[in-house]
Amino acid sequence: MDLIGKKVGPYKILEQIGQGGMGVVFKARHEKLGRLVALKMLAPHLANNEEMRARFLREAKLQANLLHPNVVNIFDYIEEGKDVFLVMEYVSGQTLEEMLLQKGKFTIEETLHVAEGVLEALSFMHRKGIIHRDIKPSNIMVTDNGLIKVTDFGIARLVEGEAAITKAGAKVGTLYYMAPELIKSGKVSPLVDIYSLGITLYQLLTGKVPFAGKTEYEIIKGHLEKKPTPINELNPNIPAELAKTIHKALEKKPEHRFQSAADFLKEIQKIKSLLHSKSDKSKKKVSIPLKKPPNITLKWHYIAIVIGVILIIFAFIWFKKSRSQKDFIIPATIHVAPSNIPSKATANIPNILYQPVPAEENERPNKKIEESTTQRENTKENKPKSKQNRTNISSKRPKKRESKRGISGWVIKK
Repeated sequence: MDLIGKKVGPYKILEQIGQGGMGVVFKARHEKLGRLVALKMLAPHLANNEEMRARFLREAKLQANLLHPNVVNIFDYIEEGKDVFLVMEYVSGQTLEEMLLQKGKFTIEETLHVAEGVLEALSFMHRKGIIHRDIKPSNIMVTDNGLIKVTDFGIARLVEGEAAITKAGAKVGTLYYMAPELIKSGKVSPLVDIYSLGITLYQLLTGKVPFAGKTEYEIIKGHLEKKPTPINELNPNIPAELAKTIHKALEKKPEHRFQSAADFLKEIQKIKSLLHSKSDKSKKKVSIPLKKPPNITLKWHYIAIVIGVILIIFAFIWFKKSRSQKDFIIPATIHVAPSNIPSKATANIPNILYQPVPAEENERPNKKIEESTTQRENTKENKPKSKQNRTNISSKRPKKRESKRGISGWVIKK
């Protein structure tokens, strides 16, 4: 029956997202609120049974008031003629069954994460008197955020043993995870969920169920009589503590298993904590203490200062030496007037060499200079001169200039 696009109560069916022995699951949206939900339409052989319908209604009412983060919760119950719909929380993610087909098997850390989430849900629901009775990979989901969600809580418990396996193929899927006491007498207790979870964890770590067979008889005989292959033989990487815990959950006799989901959860958390502590120790780096080298930073400061001073001294010497080799030329037009009074300025004048002035420049007389020179000479003639002064003046008086092309002036050499 094609229900895509049709309405069920206030919900519009968008697409089919699953199918199993208990019915078909659709994705739907509340037309006014816009909230996405999962609509589970019960199989006709269940919905047509009046007693079964009444029990489903009671379970829906009970679970509607029990909300838990690890449980796919039931919001509503709708009857449309002969069809019965359970309005459930919509979960965006994958079932463990789908992930096993992709991955083959899970890592130890992933398996512990799944076990912890499922046991949180089982512990909560068992305290409320609700038993799942059909824990298996297809009923456990991993959301897009990695949260573990258990679906179909309370539904499987309502289904009588034969009613749940009348459809072809449904019994085999359930038998892989069915507890021995449930197969023998149909006795339901919280310990059947413990056993089913043990089978699920075994499959996650190895990629195989412990009891398989071509017929239902072989599967049932395995649950009742055979011991499972040690999980370490199929996956040597599994820690001994975890292997021991899973095999305890698979004990044939209920009294030998964990007596509650809470006890099972404590053991899983203990193993998880132990593995984390071991991994943290293995990540620690072994450091070898080394002797500290002597602090030579201060010595380098002094060495740098000494080198700097030496460089400055060499630079100063080089500068002085280069300056002493330079020649300074005083133009010929500047005359040093002789003086009969020695002074410090004249005493420090270095050797003066004369370079003749070109003839063309000598032929240009300057009247003012000639007049001043004549006046000075006349004044000097009138003054008495000592022999010593005359000698000094004559020694400092330049010789007769000679005309010659080229550069003229006084050359001072240091």
